[in-house]
Amino acid sequence: MLDARPDVTDAEFGDAIGRGYSWVSAFRHKKRNANDIELLCAIARFFGVTVGYLLGEQRLASDPHLAQVLEAWPKMSEQSRKAIAASVRAFADR
Repeated sequence: MLDARPDVTDAEFGDAIGRGYSWVSAFRHKKRNANDIELLCAIARFFGVTVGYLLGEQRLASDPHLAQVLEAWPKMSEQSRKAIAASVRAFADR
């Protein structure tokens, strides 16, 4: 998932989840695992996904459209995320 966000440096990711550069580098190269729930929660919050998604949960949602949005969300720019959120709010207010 981290590889899908080339705009995020290892240092930024590490700061966001409370880990150092060397830990993030090892994690990126699959030499380290996120093996505690607090860390998994921090990573999920950073990417805007659920812990279940990080753990490979295949049923992201029963609605295929929602699953598609959740799958694409971490790869979207902040501008795209804001536009989608505004659209959702507009439709929800109807």
